[in-house]
Amino acid sequence: AEQFEKAKQQMQNGWLSAGRKILAQTDDQQAQCLLKNVQMLEIEADSVQGRIQKALKVGQIEMAARLYQNSILKNNLDPQAAEILNRIQQAASKQLQGFVTQGDIHLATSLLGQLSGKVLECDSIRSCRQSIDYCRLAVQQMDSGNFTAAVVNLKKFRTLQPKAKWLNEAIAQTQRAADSQRDLQAGPLGILESIGQAVAAEPDMHQIQQPSPAMSKQKNITNEHIDVGAQMRFLLQIDGVGAWQVLCDDRVTIGPVSGSKHCDIELVTAPDVRPQQIERTDGDYFMAAPDAVVAGQLLNDGQRLELSPRCRFKFSVPNPASSTACLVPSSARFPRADISGVILMDREILIGPECNNHIQTGQIDKAMTLFLKDKSIYCRAQQVMTVDGRPLDSGQALPMDKQIGAGDIRFCLNTYRR
Repeated sequence: AEQFEKAKQQMQNGWLSAGRKILAQTDDQQAQCLLKNVQMLEIEADSVQGRIQKALKVGQIEMAARLYQNSILKNNLDPQAAEILNRIQQAASKQLQGFVTQGDIHLATSLLGQLSGKVLECDSIRSCRQSIDYCRLAVQQMDSGNFTAAVVNLKKFRTLQPKAKWLNEAIAQTQRAADSQRDLQAGPLGILESIGQAVAAEPDMHQIQQPSPAMSKQKNITNEHIDVGAQMRFLLQIDGVGAWQVLCDDRVTIGPVSGSKHCDIELVTAPDVRPQQIERTDGDYFMAAPDAVVAGQLLNDGQRLELSPRCRFKFSVPNPASSTACLVPSSARFPRADISGVILMDREILIGPECNNHIQTGQIDKAMTLFLKDKSIYCRAQQVMTVDGRPLDSGQALPMDKQIGAGDIRFCLNTYRR
C-alpha cells in the first residue's frame, strides 16, 4: 500500500518513469492495473513526441506548441518531455528573434498569439514579448503625438533587441519628429496655441448652468468606463495577439480612408472606391451602398467581400450562438498597421482557444467573454481580473485606457484614434 501511494504521488507530480519503477517492484493487483495505465500514458507521450518532432522538422512551430499544450506532456516532468519542451522553445525563440531582427513585428505578434502555457516560460521568448510591448506602446504614443515618450520606448526595445538594425533609423525618425514638434511648440504657432487654449478655458457666464445630480453621475461613469451610448467604438488590444477595432452600431460604413466622405471603417485603397454599408438586422448582416433603395446582399459566414480588386476581406460569424461578426482582412490594409481586424459587436465578444471564439488565442485555457450591459463593457472570466495590478470587482465595468489582466492574458480597451 505504501508503494502504491508513492507511485500514485509520483504520477500526479508528473514523474511517470519514477512511478513505473516503483510499481514494478510489487505484484499487487491494484498496483499492476495502475502500472498498465502508466504504460499507456508513456505510449501516448511517445506518440505525441514523434508528431512534435515531425512538426519541428518542417518548421511548423505553432503546430508543435499546440500538440504539446494539448497532450500529457505538459504535465510530464520526465527528461524526454523536458527535452521536447526545450526544443519547441528554442525553435520558437529563434523564429521570433528572426522576425524582430528583420522588422516583421506583425509576424512575431501572430506567432506569440499561438503560443501558450509552458512554451512561453522561456527567458528569450519573454524578452521578445516585452520588446513587442515596448514597440506597441511606442506606436500608440506616436498616434497621440507624444514622440518624446515614443523615443524612450523604442530605445528600450533596442536594448532588448540589439541586432534589430532597422530600429536605429526608426529611432532617428521619431527623434526628428519630437524635435520638430518641440520647435513648433516653442515658435509663433505654439504661442498662438497657448493663447487659444487660454481663451477657450475662460467660462462663458451666460452659458454656465448648475449640473443636475444625474448629469454629474453620468459624467463620472463616462470617465471611468466606456459609455457606448456616446462612443460606439473602441480599440481592443491584447498583448501578444493583436488589436481589433470594435464597433457596436447596427449600421456601419466601410470605405477608403482618403475618400470624400468619412466612413466608420476606413481602409487604405483608392479614394474613388465606392463606400459600402453593413447593416445588422435581427442577427443577420446585409451589405449595400449607403444610398441604396433596395435590400442589400445577405452576408454568409466565410463569405469573401471586396471594395476593390486590391481591398478584400472575409466576413465571419465564428459562433452561431452569437450575432457578433468579424471582418478579417486578406488583401485590405488599415491606416493603422497594428489593427488585425474589425469586430461588429452585438452583445458579446468571445476570447479563447477554441475556433468558435471571435478572437482565438492559446494564452488562456478557458474562454472569457466581454459583454455589453447598461452602455458599458463588462468581462466574465474564470481568471482573477486586475487593473494596473489591482484586483477588479467582478461586477465592475471595464475602464478605458487601463492595462487589464485575466490570468495569463493582458488586454486594454483604448479610445480609437485613426
